[in-house]
Amino acid sequence: MELTKQQIQHLFTFVRSKYIRYYDVQLELVDHLASAIEEEMSQESGLTFEQALNRVYSRFPITGFNEFLQEKTKALNKYWRRRFWSYMKQYFTPPKIILTLLFSFFFFYTSNVQFHFFGNEVNLLWVVFIAIALGGLFVVGKYFPINPNKSRLLSKIIFIQQLSYYILGPVYFIGYVWPQFLVNHVNINNMVFNFIMSFVCALTLIALSGAMTDFRVWMQEEIEERYKEFRVEF
Repeated sequence: MELTKQQIQHLFTFVRSKYIRYYDVQLELVDHLASAIEEEMSQESGLTFEQALNRVYSRFPITGFNEFLQEKTKALNKYWRRRFWSYMKQYFTPPKIILTLLFSFFFFYTSNVQFHFFGNEVNLLWVVFIAIALGGLFVVGKYFPINPNKSRLLSKIIFIQQLSYYILGPVYFIGYVWPQFLVNHVNINNMVFNFIMSFVCALTLIALSGAMTDFRVWMQEEIEERYKEFRVEF
């Protein structure tokens, strides 16, 4: 027995009433519920839609759909982490590793350039570092905005979180965590620190480039492929 459009809409309302706010998760849950309800109603004549819904929902844990949402979040984190790493690993193997090294040595060269700014001596590498950090914020905000007026997608939220880890995580590590670690635990010379910082800048620049090209295409293709019949917007 196939459910009517009104019954499908009722399932969306029911899922939203259980605090599932992400539209892509709602789609998967409604599809699961609809299939299970149709099976129940076909096996037992006289069973109403509401009775079948209550029976199917009773099979979920006492926490309702929360466990499903947690599993979905975990799976998406793993999926996008694996895709980002596959992209970045290209730049650790020939021939693209040459580009990584060239960027790293270029940024390291800037660490030897000093200039005066309002009476203070400034290392050019730190200027480059700040510029890349600001560039990361700009790219994430411009190319992957969260528009509250559109349907919220868990796939998109997790995607942007993972992207932010790759672009802004290293910036935070070098700009704050690593210097604190050096001051409190390790005595390391400036040359080694500058080279590590240069290498991180190179990787962050590569991730920024990917964000403006390949990463956005990945997300669009993923949404269109999974939910094309529902015309979900990226």
